[in-house]
Amino acid sequence: MARGFTMQEKEMIRFKLITEGKRLFGKYGLQKTNIAQLTREADISPATFYKFFDSKEELYFYIFEEEMHNTQSMLLEKVMTHDEDSESSAIQSMLMTGIELSKKDPFLEQLFSGHNLSQMLQTRSKDEIEAHILNDYKQFAPVIEHLQKSGKVISVDPKVLTIIIQLFFLLQEHRSKFDSEIFDQAMQLLANWISQGITQENN
Repeated sequence: MARGFTMQEKEMIRFKLITEGKRLFGKYGLQKTNIAQLTREADISPATFYKFFDSKEELYFYIFEEEMHNTQSMLLEKVMTHDEDSESSAIQSMLMTGIELSKKDPFLEQLFSGHNLSQMLQTRSKDEIEAHILNDYKQFAPVIEHLQKSGKVISVDPKVLTIIIQLFFLLQEHRSKFDSEIFDQAMQLLANWISQGITQENN
């Protein structure tokens, strides 16, 4: 009778799947990456893969949530510790830094190119998507509320401001439909409008 994995072995396998999954998804995208590639690179059998994730889409979603959480944490820290001339400039810088990070990180670049994001969301349940949106709100809300209390950001429901920021980043999925230089200029202008619109100094 085959023995089960120890806790340490489980942690190592999970780490390898996430690490190799991020690399392969970043190189080939969701659709062109398959279970055989993932298990070969992680040096495990397909049967072992399914002990950790139900599908490649579930693994992709896990990596997506982890990447978004880490990126958003860094961007929010940038706003809280900024040395810009104004809050508006700090928020604009945060938005554009997020765009630049998504272009430099292979996984995030693949996520927002083609239809990777749409394909992933189609495989997740309504409850999973709602939970992800709620987690985003919980991450943004403390920073937004702090800025509101200090009079730096307009007093509207933090959920509204969170959605505005989310929508800004989701626009990247349409980058391939436009000339890249024009698209970047449009995003820069939009970041400027958003940052000016939500800060008290401009209202």
